Amino acid sequence: MQKQYEKYKEPIKKWCVLQVLSCGIALVAAILLIFVPNFSIDLTKISFTSTTLPKFYDMSAEVLESGKLNFSVFDEVMATFKPAGDKETAAYAAISSGLFQLLGVIFLGVGLIMCLVALIRGISHILSPDDYVLLTYDEWKRKVDKKSNRMAYFTSPSYWIIIGFVYEILAIVFSKYLNSLMEEKVLTSYFTAMSGVSAAGIFTIIIMIATFVVALLASMKKKKIKMDILKEEYETAKETIKEG
Repeated sequence: MQKQYEKYKEPIKKWCVLQVLSCGIALVAAILLIFVPNFSIDLTKISFTSTTLPKFYDMSAEVLESGKLNFSVFDEVMATFKPAGDKETAAYAAISSGLFQLLGVIFLGVGLIMCLVALIRGISHILSPDDYVLLTYDEWKRKVDKKSNRMAYFTSPSYWIIIGFVYEILAIVFSKYLNSLMEEKVLTSYFTAMSGVSAAGIFTIIIMIATFVVALLASMKKKKIKMDILKEEYETAKETIKEG
């Protein structure tokens, strides 16, 4: 006789595959977003008296000829911790956004590690689904309060990655604000001079969209399975009442 949870083995396994796929794409998207030069600066449309950005001190002839300087989030972080130029201006750059950048890097790092762990764990569940299906079925069958749902969100990789990018944005905003207070225009952030997205950035955006699409499909699949379990519970309860 088939056990009650076994009828959900294939649906839960398919949901797990979607979860793994979502996490894998999210991991790739995060890496692309951080390390690939997705953003562009139009060199013909910016002006400054001095800068602490290393890429401005090491531009190739090809970059100068094109008039476009591409940069990544990683370049932005490194510009804070290893600024170029004179010592006084470099120290100012580190103070202006260093704390936010440091917190952003920590949160992003934690999010990426958690995403990698979730990916490995998900693959192991797919390879050995029996126990996982039983535990998942039991968890979804029981009622879960809102507090537990909030805790699950706070311990998810996406939460830490989002918070990391929030701090990176705060670092940029704070740096730009401090620059506006100075008489001389000191360029300490690539993003404050950003003019658009590079060709690589378009590919990264596509990967990010794919992440949201697969995550949405996984969420819809989970909702359907939970609804099927709930309907089954009501049907079982009705049958019990009739027999009684």
